[in-house]
Amino acid sequence: MNKRTAWFLLIGLFFPLTTAQAHIGGLSFFKVNGVYTVTYPTPSIDTPQLRIPQDLAAGTYLAGQSIQFDVDTAILQWPPEVVKQLHIAWDFGDGTTATGLSNTHTYSKPGPYLLTLNETSPDTPTPVLIESALLNILPTPTYQLPEVLLKVNGKLVTDSTVSVPFEPGKTISFDASRSIVPSKGPVTYSWNFGDGTTIAYGPQVAHQYSPEHPLLIAIVRVTDANGFFSDSYVRLEQATSPVATPPLSASQQLPHTSITLVIASGVVLAGVVGVGIYMMRRRKK
Repeated sequence: MNKRTAWFLLIGLFFPLTTAQAHIGGLSFFKVNGVYTVTYPTPSIDTPQLRIPQDLAAGTYLAGQSIQFDVDTAILQWPPEVVKQLHIAWDFGDGTTATGLSNTHTYSKPGPYLLTLNETSPDTPTPVLIESALLNILPTPTYQLPEVLLKVNGKLVTDSTVSVPFEPGKTISFDASRSIVPSKGPVTYSWNFGDGTTIAYGPQVAHQYSPEHPLLIAIVRVTDANGFFSDSYVRLEQATSPVATPPLSASQQLPHTSITLVIASGVVLAGVVGVGIYMMRRRKK
């Protein structure tokens, strides 16, 4: 194992923690037209049928407009020698790809696009997702996205970080029929109940949870006739759960952040120690 391999081993371990830390407190390492993306307001519980991005490019972007994208490595605090050897693969979500730390791109058609960045190298052949960001390429500057209004058991959810109690085996009603969709045409309602069951569709749905799920997050997506969508969620907790869980803080509202920090911290520490010992031994030889 040479020095370069050792660094990429460390980066491979460090990527999840680094990207998670970059979002804490609203910070981001990814810029669109010079403006940092913001954390997506819905937890990143991803399924093939309902993909949830990590971030949102909150500006106004139009079809035919050249857009500048940049990875700010200063925020990630990577060693310069590692930055020089990074291979970041870009997928703009419209069939176009690129590489590098900066790119420009023009979307030819309006619509929502999920842009993803993956790090790959000869020493870390498995791609590591370091960013996924939603860009809404609007048909006009004044186009309005759907606004989700979610009710659970008849009550409007006004604070998604506060848990709604449920009892296993009892039916819970979910209702997004009062959501505001300014554009004309059919509207699609998609539901991820958070327990691994099949995605449900419709403005009003019902679901029952089993006892093995004490804490869940249910997500609804409202999509207009042009494909633009907005997401919302509700935090559900068993009423009979023996341990009370406090509301989510601002830094805990993104599951991929909090879970990664808990799991990756021990792994990263082990990787840092292991690579450090290897470097010291190499210097002694």
